[in-house]
Amino acid sequence: MTIPISMRPEEWAKTGVVQDKQSLMTPLAIVEGELLETIEERGPVSLTSLIEWTELSKTLVLMSVGALVRAGLVRATKFHHRIMLESIA
Repeated sequence: MTIPISMRPEEWAKTGVVQDKQSLMTPLAIVEGELLETIEERGPVSLTSLIEWTELSKTLVLMSVGALVRAGLVRATKFHHRIMLESIA
């Protein structure tokens, strides 16, 4: 089953996905990998900063971070009214 997602054409182009039907899973997995790599390289980072650094929609970043947290790859903690993300690995 394919779940469509509303992404701007330039966001789809950044994922490198070439296909007739747009699937949520491929770009989501790509963004998850990029965000995980960023968090591992930079260390703990605020969710707000992570959203600002990317050129993707806030929704796609939030969905990707949620998937990383559920997968147990990233820990999200509240620190001074900010959500901080850090790699668990």
